[in-house]
Amino acid sequence: MFKDVGWNNIIQYTFWITVVVFISITIWGFLTKRKDYDHPILNYCFIGSIVVGIFNIFWGWSWLNIILDIIDIIIVSLFIYFDTIKIKQHARKVMTFSKRVKFLNILKDAGNIYLDFLVIWSSLFDLMAESED
Repeated sequence: MFKDVGWNNIIQYTFWITVVVFISITIWGFLTKRKDYDHPILNYCFIGSIVVGIFNIFWGWSWLNIILDIIDIIIVSLFIYFDTIKIKQHARKVMTFSKRVKFLNILKDAGNIYLDFLVIWSSLFDLMAESED
């Protein structure tokens, strides 16, 4: 499907899909009433997918690579959701207490969301490149 359109269009296509996913999950995170909590299971799942991906370099199974990309997209989307909730709650604390540390937490969480965006984009790009072959 993407052989005729070229790599530049695949990069643009995956970028705009990532933007839409990112914006929609961020809006969902801001509109939710959920409280902030840690998500260690997601961390373990993400680390596990990285380890399986490293082993897949030696196995070379393309179907496993596609499954890992889909799992990574879902996990990182949930990271965006939870980080958005953290930013919202840290912003409320800054408004009430005016503490500098809380503002630095907001910047840290925003940096996490930026990295999540890059991971989703790279996973989508890898998924689209796999579908070209």
